[in-house]
Amino acid sequence: RPLLPGVAFLEVARAAVAAASGRTVGSLRNVAWLRPVFVPADGLTLEIRVRAAGDGWACELVPAEGGPPFATARAVTDSPEPAAAQPLATPG
Repeated sequence: RPLLPGVAFLEVARAAVAAASGRTVGSLRNVAWLRPVFVPADGLTLEIRVRAAGDGWACELVPAEGGPPFATARAVTDSPEPAAAQPLATPG
């Protein structure tokens, strides 16, 4: 049976949090693969759910039709303040 690679959840969670927060994801923590994602011949629709949680974001990969999550993680975004631009010194 085809199995969704676990790394797919990491990339989808990163992209979803970046889209929801407008920031770069610095790290994913407390990643838990709770059960395998077997893909049937007729396909499978999944949802990634993200919500602000304390100083980070909670993520979970769930079946679109409902049910317990396949995987969960906590994402931490980089600082909301971009580094100030520094002018370059040029000779002459």
